[in-house]
This record gives sequence, C-alpha cells and structure tokens, in this order.
Amino acid sequence: MMQNTLEIAQKDLFTNKDELQKLYTPLVVERILRIRDMYNWLLSYPESKDRQFIDEDMSRHSVVKSIAYSDLAIVKTLLPNLTKNSRDFHRWRFNQMILATYQMAQARKDTKTMERAASSYAKYNRVDQEDEIEHRTDGTDAFDTLYIGAEKFPQTFDESFNYGGVN
Repeated sequence: MMQNTLEIAQKDLFTNKDELQKLYTPLVVERILRIRDMYNWLLSYPESKDRQFIDEDMSRHSVVKSIAYSDLAIVKTLLPNLTKNSRDFHRWRFNQMILATYQMAQARKDTKTMERAASSYAKYNRVDQEDEIEHRTDGTDAFDTLYIGAEKFPQTFDESFNYGGVN
C-alpha cells in the first residue's frame, strides 16, 4: 500500500479534497490529506527530528506509531532535498527569519531593527529590480501572434485572379 500511496501522493498531494474524493476511496483520501498536513508541518519545522514528526502525526491524526512511521517515510521521499543544502529551502528559510525578526522588532517598537530587516528582505529578494523577461524555449520570436493576440492574414493564392497580366 505504501508504494501505491506514494505514487498517489507524488501525483495528487495538493489536489483539492473534492477532486480527491472523486478519484480515490475515502481511506486513501484521508491518508493523502494526512500526508499533506504533515508535509506542510515538516516544511514549517525543518529542524525537527523524526521522533517529533512521529509524535506530531500521532497527536494530530490519532494514528498508531506504525502508520506514523509509514507517513514519515512517504514525506521524506517527497522531500528528498529538504535536509540537504537546497537553495530554495534556504531562500525560504531566510525570508522566514527576516519576517520573524521584523515582527519581533515591530512588537518591541524597535524601528532601527525593523528598518534593517526590511532592507535585508528587499535586498535579498531584489524588489528594486524589474523581473526578468521569461525566455522562450521553443526557439520562436517572443512577439509572435500567439502571445500578442493578433492573427496573420490568410496567405492563399487565387489562380483565377489576374495579377497585372502576369500568369
């Protein structure tokens, strides 16, 4: 069942509940929703140990330890790079730390720290720069008719029309 659940989780982890209910049995839907919840929990607490994950899964979802370990295995498979030095994770984590710093400074009314946190956030996320134009990967011109909403005139050749005496 784990392999089957893993395949379903890889494909439909973030599919909404109504669509999941149309596709799978109630037991599978419940498990996918539980795995989704624990996946998000692990993203929120990346430094957590396996034991904390197990305890959290058991308390949130009233599952037995063996099911919690099975959920852990699936979540770890879905997040292969979370514990490695993935750049996306570290970007996300840095933004979370800066936002937490800003919120703490705001609660203390420490404007100097708020300013530094906001400055770090803006610099790191390059909010002062324009977004890069997406590069086309199909080798065509970026300003083709598909993207600007224009259509080319039909190029048909009418043999019955006389083009100034040239046939």
